Amino acid sequence: MSAAANRSPTRFSVPKGWSGTISLRLLEKPKFAVQHKLCCLLLLGALSYHMCPSMWAKRHRCYAQSGDPMIQFFAYPESVFCAKVRIALDMKSLDYAEVPPPDGYGSTAYKRIIPAGSIPGLQDGEAALSDSNAILEYLEETEPSPALLPEKPAERAKVRALMGLHDTRIEPSVRAFYASIKAGKSPKDEVYKQLIDDMIAAFERLEDVIEAEPYAVGPYVTLAECAYATTFSQAQQLAALFGGELQLKPKCQRWWQAMQSLSHAATSIDMNRKAMQDWVGKFIQLDA
Repeated sequence: MSAAANRSPTRFSVPKGWSGTISLRLLEKPKFAVQHKLCCLLLLGALSYHMCPSMWAKRHRCYAQSGDPMIQFFAYPESVFCAKVRIALDMKSLDYAEVPPPDGYGSTAYKRIIPAGSIPGLQDGEAALSDSNAILEYLEETEPSPALLPEKPAERAKVRALMGLHDTRIEPSVRAFYASIKAGKSPKDEVYKQLIDDMIAAFERLEDVIEAEPYAVGPYVTLAECAYATTFSQAQQLAALFGGELQLKPKCQRWWQAMQSLSHAATSIDMNRKAMQDWVGKFIQLDA
């Protein structure tokens, strides 16, 4: 018996509702030449849909936006919440235009685009999104490759818990500097010493909840790195500007080193540092 006779029908995965079996022997018959061409086209389309769904999602996005495939990302470079969305956009290699909100966040003009009026904001076709974590989840669902959430449910929950800790405990300890800065308090003011101590205490909470092997939840980059990379940088920058140092415990130090090695994170870190230096300089005379 020939090898061709022994060949089993080729099977492949296709969108729900399609038959997943095509007999190549049947397609080899001359009278099925036209059907052969049509089926091959369908086969190629089905395989590309199954193997690279994000490519189809991007193509759908292009049509949905009347020929303009670009995501509109509304952000300020000083914001660590904007930075975590930017890092995810870059890690997923998405085309986007980063622009400041028209007339500033909270403005009537901006609310016509992003109803919440807050930053970051993201417009993707008909989707007008606010809240950094909601935007990250949206990107993970619509552009699943590369994945920024682990496969195991427990590990995914751990990433989300770390993101919550960032927003409710870690980032607020950094943002606490802003009021004193805007009030024009001298860099030598004692208030900054207390703020640095409080920030160190907040970061110490991370030591017991991260793995740092080398990333927060093991060997893979996740949304946790998107959230924390620029916050670590800004915390260190502010501590240094006001005569102190962000003292990190061993696991946090390893994690910070790993985050700095990520090229997309490094881009946002550099952007944020420059913007923060300029922003602080508007209120306080810094030493050259």
